[in-house]
Amino acid sequence: MNKKRAAFIYIILVAFYPCQLLSYTTFFDPFYSGASARAFGLADAVTAEDGGGHGEPGISYYNPAGLGNHRGLNISTMVIENNDNYINADEFIDTWKYLFIEGSMQIKPDFNIGLSYFVHSLGTLNYYDENANHLGEQNISVNRIMLSSAYKSKRKYFLAGINFKFDFSAGEDVIPNMIDIDLGAIFELLPILNVGVVLKNPIYWIRTGNGPEGAIGTKWHNIVKNDIIQLLFDINVNQNNNTYLINYNLGLKFNPSQPDSPLKFFPVIGLKLSDWNNKFNTKFTGAFQAFTFGCGVLYKFASKNIVRLDIASSYSLKGTQELGWFKDIFVLLSFKL
Repeated sequence: MNKKRAAFIYIILVAFYPCQLLSYTTFFDPFYSGASARAFGLADAVTAEDGGGHGEPGISYYNPAGLGNHRGLNISTMVIENNDNYINADEFIDTWKYLFIEGSMQIKPDFNIGLSYFVHSLGTLNYYDENANHLGEQNISVNRIMLSSAYKSKRKYFLAGINFKFDFSAGEDVIPNMIDIDLGAIFELLPILNVGVVLKNPIYWIRTGNGPEGAIGTKWHNIVKNDIIQLLFDINVNQNNNTYLINYNLGLKFNPSQPDSPLKFFPVIGLKLSDWNNKFNTKFTGAFQAFTFGCGVLYKFASKNIVRLDIASSYSLKGTQELGWFKDIFVLLSFKL
């Protein structure tokens, strides 16, 4: 049995084992802020992002296959603080805090594993009726442990990965406990084009019929000399009951040539367009628009040891309401040992 067939069987077996366990999730993912400041700066257009030869911190949240390019031992942490954030037509959060910690390790040349921990203190969740009357509020927090693994083919460029997600300590049953998985793959379609696909929460989809939730993305690289610019484009779909959300994400990575310096800068920009529709309440139906931006600073202080700092934020226009600058800053610090 060749390794590609073994990897496929491994993914299938591992994917369906947790189906006997409780699986429940909501249209509002409590960890929608992700795990990467750079991904946020790219408008989350990272389904096909493989991190090149160094790997990308936090990428397994978006597509577990991206973990396949990690090398050695990697440690990352990200913090966010946000104010006045919109959830849906009837719910707003006054303020929340977010912490993400990840460790990944290369077990074999073609196999990596990762362990992530998320803490999302949602603060005060406020409820409103259709006339904007305040109905009540409550404090909510939720935690997630995520186990990830990824396989990299030695012959053709192909990455496959899986996440196991365990959510717990949700506040007052607003965001229930959950056990689910993500399945993802990244492959080279052309010498300048990578394609990534991911399916999220299939257990919930099987149990309830609500779905699908997933994404397909592309990464265009080596389109200019020295690969100075990379173009990423994603389409994300999330359908639940009578509500659907489709994101169209476009990102640009800039890799300015800095061959002789141990200190390097990597700016990114992105644009997110969304179609959010609810058959029973069309008040917020329409395009959600966000312009995102960020910059990574990388310092190589030894032959293999790297420290990296990524910072990102955005300017947002949601539905028919202009929210302006987000009151949030994404900060991610990572170490490659």
